[in-house]
Amino acid sequence: MRCKFAYTIRRHNTVQHALQDQLREAGLNVDRATVHELRSSPSDRSQKQADLLVRGLPGGTAETLIDVGVRHSLIGIHINLNKPEKSRGANANDYARRKDRRYKRLLESAALPYDYSSFVVETYGAWGNSAISFRDRVCNPETHPRGVADHNAWNNPDPKRSFTLAIAFAIQRGNIRMIQRAAARRASNRRSGLYSSGLRAAG
Repeated sequence: MRCKFAYTIRRHNTVQHALQDQLREAGLNVDRATVHELRSSPSDRSQKQADLLVRGLPGGTAETLIDVGVRHSLIGIHINLNKPEKSRGANANDYARRKDRRYKRLLESAALPYDYSSFVVETYGAWGNSAISFRDRVCNPETHPRGVADHNAWNNPDPKRSFTLAIAFAIQRGNIRMIQRAAARRASNRRSGLYSSGLRAAG
């Protein structure tokens, strides 16, 4: 459902950066995750890593690893034409379940002292259930520093609405940046007499 030459990491990173900003707005200590969190011993040279490491997450019992995902909303429909229409966020939920299984296996097998949460959204704006639950934990008015006086019409949007809008705008910015990068690649290749894939044009 997408060109294999698409620059999807830019879209992912745009959402990740927006999420990191919102976590800091909530007063949480958040850093970029590294390969060290998922290594089982000093001799382990694994390069696997999550996206963010959060401390102080409401309802958490330890430092929490967050892995961000952006799933295309139309993945799978070309092979499921005879099945009922998928519910909103179904692709995000499927991707999140796969991430959850992988991280659970990694953390349990190495007895690593971290909680884990997936944060998966779709390219057309739908959120997975785990992303919604995560937002609600972060934006709990009992713990969020801006969780009071949300009834005041002169205030900025309440934390949950602000969080939702920030991620929604990030998804769209990420989509645009991905398209811009693809267009620039295509134009550069055509100027060099190549197809967008990098193969040389006939003749």
